[in-house]
Amino acid sequence: MVLMLLCAFFLYHYSPLRIAGSTTDRLVGGAKELIKDFTQDTITMSFESKLLSLADTNGGLLEVAVLESVETFRREASSSFRGTTVSEAVAEAVFKFHVPLREGWEIEIVENEDVRACRVVAPVLTPSLPVAFKTDGLRTKSSEGWLRWDESKEMSALVSQITPELERRAYQNVESAREVARKSIKDFVRTWLLENGQWSDDRFSFVEVQFADEVKEDPAPATDEMP
Repeated sequence: MVLMLLCAFFLYHYSPLRIAGSTTDRLVGGAKELIKDFTQDTITMSFESKLLSLADTNGGLLEVAVLESVETFRREASSSFRGTTVSEAVAEAVFKFHVPLREGWEIEIVENEDVRACRVVAPVLTPSLPVAFKTDGLRTKSSEGWLRWDESKEMSALVSQITPELERRAYQNVESAREVARKSIKDFVRTWLLENGQWSDDRFSFVEVQFADEVKEDPAPATDEMP
């Protein structure tokens, strides 16, 4: 019985078929690794920074609102004979809005019998340019007409227009950001007055904020003209 077990052990581990199978497996595995080494991409990334300009903000800017949105851009190039190439890009944009700190502010105290308020006229709310968008979230898709062969060209043209188009949309978003910006300025003024010891319940009841483009100018007085 022991002899039979020994024979079975040697036949199982050292049989020609098993040796051949093991050798084949090693050869196939080595071939796969060799193919992988030859076909695997080598990725090299480099980043370069070149300073174009550096300037101060002329007294500083107060950032008062941030608006994030998903923006879609679409471009169509059409020909009655060649068909239509449609390019589309979707980007996550970050719109920021500010007011200058140095000039354009009006602050006054308005009082009546029961209320003593701090009235603030802030500079015009302005978008910060250029508008940032998240390149890692940029999604593109396109389709081309049967005789056009210009899918890549049209997509490049569309992407080149993202920055100027975002700047145009930033001005359209000013109204959307206005109330958030107003609250930020109220908090800023109240904190500033508090730090300077001027804010307390018996000094000011509330802060009222308007932007310069919301204030109606008083009409000029009428004058008599000589005939």
